[in-house]
Amino acid sequence: MLILIHNRRFIEIGSSGRRYTKADVLQALPLETSMTIEATDFEVRFLRKDLILVIYRALQSGENKSSLRSSLWKQTEEGWRIVFHQGTPL
Repeated sequence: MLILIHNRRFIEIGSSGRRYTKADVLQALPLETSMTIEATDFEVRFLRKDLILVIYRALQSGENKSSLRSSLWKQTEEGWRIVFHQGTPL
């Protein structure tokens, strides 16, 4: 597995396959409607001492939509920071 993290930039790949930056996500958040999401089946895998992969299932209440989520977290001087996230519909 090759993992490149450049300048601690956040990247998300949405369920549509579209790629988002941190700025994209922050711009879209105020337009989002409130929803309840239940997260279950967490797995945490240490890839390095300062890098972990988190995998979990998410169920969006009311819509009955579920997805498999994964994110990479890097430990920085400021603490653990998410650097990558992906959601895949089930």
